[in-house]
This record gives sequence, structure tokens and C-alpha cells, in this order.
Amino acid sequence: FVRAIQASNVLVSGMNGLGCECAKNVLLGGVKSLTIHDTKPCSMTDLSAHFFLTEQDVGKNRAEACMAKLQELNNSVVVKTMTSELKAESCKGFSVVVVVDMGLEEAVVINNFCRGQSPPIKFIRVDVRGAAGSIFADFGPGFVVTDTNGENPHSGIVKHITNANPAVVTVPDDEQVEFGVGEWVTFKGVEGMSEINGGKPVKVTDTKMYNFTIDLDTSKYNKYERKSMNTYGTVMEHKMPKELQCRSLQESMESPDFSMDPSGMGGMWDFDKFGRAGLLHLCFLALDDYRKAHGGALPGLQDGGAADEMVKLVHEAKKRTKSEEEVDEGLVKKFSRTADAVLAPMCSIFGGIVGQEVAKAVSQKHHPVYQFVYLDTFEVLGEYEGGSADEYKGMGNRYDAQVAVLGRTMQKKMGDLKYFMVGCGALGCELFKNFAMMGVACGEQGMITVTDDDVIEKSNLSRQFLFRNFNVGQSKSVAATNAVKGMNGAIKIDARQDRVSPATESVYDDAFWEGLDGVVNALDNVKARQYVDQRCVFFGKSLLESGTMGTKCNVQCVIPHRTINYGGRKDPETKEAPECALHNFPHNINHCLSLGRSEFVGMFETQAGQASQYLEKGDGFVSEMSSKIWSEG
Repeated sequence: FVRAIQASNVLVSGMNGLGCECAKNVLLGGVKSLTIHDTKPCSMTDLSAHFFLTEQDVGKNRAEACMAKLQELNNSVVVKTMTSELKAESCKGFSVVVVVDMGLEEAVVINNFCRGQSPPIKFIRVDVRGAAGSIFADFGPGFVVTDTNGENPHSGIVKHITNANPAVVTVPDDEQVEFGVGEWVTFKGVEGMSEINGGKPVKVTDTKMYNFTIDLDTSKYNKYERKSMNTYGTVMEHKMPKELQCRSLQESMESPDFSMDPSGMGGMWDFDKFGRAGLLHLCFLALDDYRKAHGGALPGLQDGGAADEMVKLVHEAKKRTKSEEEVDEGLVKKFSRTADAVLAPMCSIFGGIVGQEVAKAVSQKHHPVYQFVYLDTFEVLGEYEGGSADEYKGMGNRYDAQVAVLGRTMQKKMGDLKYFMVGCGALGCELFKNFAMMGVACGEQGMITVTDDDVIEKSNLSRQFLFRNFNVGQSKSVAATNAVKGMNGAIKIDARQDRVSPATESVYDDAFWEGLDGVVNALDNVKARQYVDQRCVFFGKSLLESGTMGTKCNVQCVIPHRTINYGGRKDPETKEAPECALHNFPHNINHCLSLGRSEFVGMFETQAGQASQYLEKGDGFVSEMSSKIWSEG
């Protein structure tokens, strides 16, 4: 997995806020090289989502302006820029090509070129349009996934197997079935029914809590029996490679078939909006038609005439693609009125998914997107019709794109928020960055209080993107504050190093909690989450709760008197510690293993990589490192 990523060369074309988010995640993943491409100059509207551009960069090429800051994220990755027009032949030699904000006609040409290579170049097209976004992934015909979930193989004890067709396998009452439908299993040590042993995989066709059905006829096998009360056979998950037949962009856009999605999700990622994927597909297809008819221009923000035209184009796209989706014209108009806005939270979501898909594409591990992702957050939009035009009119600053979507009133409210962020690790860095881009606590009354009693370790740098080598040993909350203020100098932050616990209730007293508008957790353990949750319940404060564990994540929005609180459900302690729990003094076996791995990487991977770059670049590498040391000092 790691070797495949480290040998890959990735191209990201289109360095708006979304493109930068994709590039940042690819860099932190540790690819061999990253080439960022753009022909457009930076504008003030880019600053609504682009965390590596400032007002001083307006007018400069976006790729060139953010290249140095991207390189700082990972010195082991070679970062290059490309500013000429992107032609299909330019993609040769790359493992993965990611295109952002690219029209359909141009994207089709690039995609067809990528599919025609041997082996095929993996292709991803991603767009964020206001409160909606889309991803299309084409990893070529016959793409093989060697491990669909990346989990350690499940295993279980066999209590009984029926002599039937199909056979039913029962597990003990204290051990629930962990296998899923479609997975394959093998048996070992089964007594009596010895024919089932031998390692030949059989498919799981149905599962219950304490038994599962396999695609095997055991009616003529010997009867299952145990020679003693303490002997059981075992069943083990068998990882089977899976071949995916990806269709081209052109075919998929004009003849979408969401039923082909082997995950059964059909392009839908929000199960509260059945059928929405099909309608959003028509919206994005109509948007390409609109841009083609208007010289590449997008519908104007809050432009009613353009919205009416988009409705007609959606109906035409429905007819052309023989879609049976019901067209919600009000939703289409919302899509059109906000399509020219790129918002930081949407970039964070879609850039995160793309970063993960790039890793899947080159490693063939974990089931990739097949082939569409559509997601919207139209719930945040106000009603334009009958409202004041000035409410959504830009103010000539970095928040204009967001104002056009959410309105001036909402922008002012976010600017005056008083928020408490507990923890400043990997999640905290991402949240902090989004707050700065959105203008949270950037008003006269606003303030974000952030606390983290931990200091920065080398092992943090691959995930906690606000930190650099020169920050090692510094307070996380202080270093993150300095980094975020470099992104948006208007943000107001009170950085602290106190642990939030009963022992610090004199620091975080009643007056402190009562003065808050809300709390966001960025913690790495259940006990701390539960304590913060208890304080939020007591003081009636909203809580944004989230957590990660490898490629898994969870989010919970707690609203007082409306939703269940975090402690309302039993959350078991995790079996493995998150990597961000590595401290100055590792206090359990997982921390020690993580520390050992970090030291190994530093001595035998990072330093070796730098030596390789020195041999390749010579004095140029010395100059680069000298300038970094000077700027860090």
C-alpha cells in the first residue's frame, strides 16, 4: 500500500480552493511527485476557500502562488507546476490525473486519453458548485481491487453447521457474526463435517446476528460434531480480488446507470434524499450545456434569468438521457443561483474524498467510488424569491462567494460567534482552517478559544497540516493559531494549553461556558468527549462532535433539546489508539509502536529521501533547504 503510493506521480489541474484541498491531501499521503496545473490568476473570490492564497497573491497564477506553501507540507514529495494549456498528451507519465473546474468537452478528451494508455491512467473529475458537489472516477476497464475494505480479516468460532443446501453456520451466543453478504470465508478445524475444511473459499449469502448462510450444499457431508466441549472449528474471512469495469466519462454522463454501483448506493451519499443523485446529475449535465453556450461562463450568482435557462436545460438533459427523475425546479434554481460560488466546507468534504480515491487508485486497496458521488447541502440556503437583493450582494471582500450563498446576515452571525474548540490535532487543524476561510470569529464580537495540552511531534506532521518541522516541540494550540492567522488575519483566537477536565473547572468556569455560542470537539478519547458533552448539556450549548480511526470517521451534531447528546448512546472504548494520541511520553503499547514507526521513518525513509533528492538536484537542493531553515528560524 505505502510503496504503491510512494511510487505514484499525480497531476491536479485547477488550483482553486477545491484543487488546493485535493493537492494538500495527496501531498500528505506521500506520493512520489505532485504536479499542480493552472492557467488562471488568483482573484479575491478565490480567498473564500483557498487557504494557501492571500490578498497579496491576487493577480498571480494560482499554481505558482501556492506551490511553495504546498511543498512545505512534505519535503519528501517533488512538487512541480504547469501553467501552459493542459493537453491530453501532457497527462502521459502520471499515475492519476485529477481535474477540477474543467468543462465536460475538455474533460472527455483528457479521460479518453487516460483510458487509452497501458496501463490506464486513473482519472478523477471533481467539482464544487455552491452547496452541491460531484465526483466522477474512472480507473479504467478491468480495474482490480485486491482488498475491498482494508480491514483485518474477520474470524469466528463455529458452533454448528447444518446439513442443508444452502448450509447455515451458527456462532456462539456471545460472539456476533462479523461477516457481510458477498464476503468469502474458509473453514479450519471443523470436526465431523471435515469435508468443509481445506481452505476452499465459500460465499456468504445471508447474515443474522448469530448465524450466516453460505453458498454451499452440505446435505451429503458428514454431520457436524464436536469431540469435546472445548473444541470448536474456526471460520476466517478470505479476501477475494474484485474486478470493476469502469465506463468512460462521456458514456457515463449521457447514459448514467446508478444501479451498476456494486456498493448499492447508486451515487447517493445522503440517505435522507432518495433520488437526489439523479437530479444532481442532470443539474451538472445542464451546467456543462450552459457553459458551452456561454463561452465557459457559469450562471451568475442570484441571476434569475440564468436560473430559468438552467431549468430548461435540465429538462432537455432529462429527455436526452431518457431519465425518469422528477425535476424539482426550485432545487434546480437554487443550484443555478449558487453555482459560481466555491465554499470551504464543501471543498473540505470533496477534497478529502478525492485524496482517498487517489490512494485507492494507485494501491488497489479499498473499494473506490463507482463511479459517481453527488452530495448537496441545500438546507443551508435561504429563500431568494421575495428577499432583499442586497442581502446576497457581495461586499468586495474575501467572503463574497459565501455571502452570495448564505447572505450577509448569516455572514455577520458567523463573524460574531464565540466558540470553544477542544483539541487541536488532525481534526482540529482542518476545523480551524475551515473557520478561518468561512470568517468564523472574524467579526468585532467574535472569539474562538482553543485549548490543547499536547505538543507537536514529528509523527503529527503527516496528518496535522498546520504544523511544520520547525513547530516540533511547540504547543499545538499556539502553533495552529499562528498558522491560521496567516490564512486570515481577521480571525480572533485565544490559544490555551489547559486540559478540559474537572480539575480545570476554575479556569473554564460558569461564566466562560455561559458566554459561548457553541462547542466543537477535536478529541482523541471517549472520556474527554463525555466530559465536554456533560458540560454542554448542563449549560445548554450546541456541540459539534467528530472522530476518525484510520479510514473511518463519525460526525454528530448535538443541538440542545432537539437531538440526543453524545453521552446518550454508549460509545465503547476503541481497541486501538488513534495515531494523534502519541505524546512526549508514550503510555501504552500502541503509542510505543507508533513512536517506533515514526522514528524508523525519520531515520530510514525521510533522510534517505532527502539524500536521493540531493544526488538528483545537487546545489539546488542545498539552496532549497537553506532557504527553508532561514524562513523557519
